[in-house]
Amino acid sequence: MKFRIHPVFLLGLLVLAVGCSKSNETATVTSPPLPLNKFDDPVMVRIYDLADRRLGDSLLPFLSHESPRYRLAAAQVMGSVQDTNAGKALLGLLDDPSGEISQAAAWAIGQIGDSSLADGLWAKFKAEKKDANQVRIAEALGKTSSKSQIQGIFKEARALPPTAAQRTALMHMLYRAGLRKIVPDSAAVFAMECLSPDFPTAQLHAAAFLGRVPESGPIQNPVLLIERFHQSVDDEVKQHLVKALRRCNAPECRQELRSIILDARQSTATRVNAIRAAGSVHPIAEEAMKAVLDPNQQVAVTAAEHIRDNVKQNFETTLTTCRQVKAWRPRAILLSAAMADAVGQGNAAGTAKLVAYADSLYNNAQAYEKGAILLVLGRIPEQHERLLATALKLEKVVSTYATEALVAYHDNNLGRDNKLWINQVQQLMRTGDPGLIAMTAEHLAAENPAAKAVQSQIKDVLFLDSALRVLRLPADIEAYNAVEKAIAAIQKKEFKPTKLEHEFAIDWDLVKRIPTAQAAEIYTNKGKIVIQLKVEDTPGSVANFVKLVQQGFYNGKFFHRIVPAFVAQGGCPRGDGWGSSPETIRSEWPALHYSRGQVGMASAGKDTESCQWFITHNDIPHLDGRYTIFASVVAGMEFVDQLEIGDRIDKITLPGL
Repeated sequence: MKFRIHPVFLLGLLVLAVGCSKSNETATVTSPPLPLNKFDDPVMVRIYDLADRRLGDSLLPFLSHESPRYRLAAAQVMGSVQDTNAGKALLGLLDDPSGEISQAAAWAIGQIGDSSLADGLWAKFKAEKKDANQVRIAEALGKTSSKSQIQGIFKEARALPPTAAQRTALMHMLYRAGLRKIVPDSAAVFAMECLSPDFPTAQLHAAAFLGRVPESGPIQNPVLLIERFHQSVDDEVKQHLVKALRRCNAPECRQELRSIILDARQSTATRVNAIRAAGSVHPIAEEAMKAVLDPNQQVAVTAAEHIRDNVKQNFETTLTTCRQVKAWRPRAILLSAAMADAVGQGNAAGTAKLVAYADSLYNNAQAYEKGAILLVLGRIPEQHERLLATALKLEKVVSTYATEALVAYHDNNLGRDNKLWINQVQQLMRTGDPGLIAMTAEHLAAENPAAKAVQSQIKDVLFLDSALRVLRLPADIEAYNAVEKAIAAIQKKEFKPTKLEHEFAIDWDLVKRIPTAQAAEIYTNKGKIVIQLKVEDTPGSVANFVKLVQQGFYNGKFFHRIVPAFVAQGGCPRGDGWGSSPETIRSEWPALHYSRGQVGMASAGKDTESCQWFITHNDIPHLDGRYTIFASVVAGMEFVDQLEIGDRIDKITLPGL
């Protein structure tokens, strides 16, 4: 017989309980903790884990899931998986009532790049009413359509004529197509029209198109281009637009570049790109010699590179300026320029003078400056024995530069002793050092005449087979593929690179503990840089980064690559860019954009990311969908701008984690 409580008695108990609660201080009500991120949901973990394992077929059902949450996630990860079987399902999602899902589907279609979907995309574009959706569809058209398709689409669009919003979308299409060297008739004219203040949302991609796509042809109206440059108040637009002046021979373009280079009021990127735009087209020797003394190191380095690559003068003139420069990097580049002039002029006394000066700097230099000086000495064959000996010592960073100097010389000179060089290559290969192996293998695999002359004299590839056996996968995948390519080139066979198998799964327990707004504090010798991690967008990359930070992996590492107005890259355990952690991770390419201050994973190709990362100086749309964005700078961008090669990462911390 079951015991039952009489209702009246139960009411009395409740009254008593209420009375007792009033006599206590305050009743504590506990609620379940809120999830730190979306991966508290096992279905969400399932979707992203399938993407990480590149199981596209298993993801397809989620594209038609009844829950918009899961449809969105599946569309987002398809941009990384790039499964051609998903094309039709993604095309159908362009009609999804959720604009976010439609945009994610369009992004994924563009990432897949299947031209058979172009007609369907264009039909969706014309029917679409939402501006943001049109932009994504147009971008996908630019990534997927053939040359004839782009030409037809653009011709039809111009005949409509397009609205201001459609102009913005079409500029996205033209830019993406232009990166593939597809430029329809009158595209440059259209881009110039889009620079008008009447179309503010189209200006950025119009400027990027004109600045980065040489196939768009010479600038037909330089006066208008310069006028648009001065009208713009957007530094991102200006830094793209100034690059277009390299395709203009008019005197006003040359004068404009000269003015911009020396104008400290212009942004760093604008000045840097003005120097690059001058190139070999516009003589700016005088301005470059002034700019190399600029306190802005990005400007000074770029000016020195311009002098090295484009200015021919008496080495004494360059050396005089070189002695005035205090910063090691522009000084070393100028020294290289002086050496090139002395060697080119056959001036033995001048060459000896420069070698003596280089040695005086070398003796007091840190590793990266030593490396830069070795690149200078690489121009002189009599220094090659010294360079080889330095390389074979396997001294961190320095040996890499010594090898680079040898390779650079033999890449650019046909009249040298190939038998001696092959012997040196074999010695470098036998070191077992992944960096040295990769550089020499890349030289052997090159298409230039100097490399082909070497290839023809190698009869036995056993030394390359031996190099393959000492390399470790997945860590040394870049070197491994370089050696495979060299073997294929020598044997005149088709190159088929080794692809890594999926070995390292995402640590989902770690992912679930990372808050959506988790910050990482990067302490450098220039100052503290704070980045916010994007765990919901790129969970595998964030978990990998967090794990390495918690291990102290990055403490004491260096920024080994600084490209002015482009990126600052660090995190290499070797310090030379050829290093890796023991694990590789998969590429994650949701619809994120490389604006200023984005933090991306370096890679040697899809699904080869490891430990190296970079921070962008400026808007760099051509990297979108090619390199994983896993964080954004939220504080300390001024210190990113100041970073130079050899600057140190003291430590990275994860507050609260």
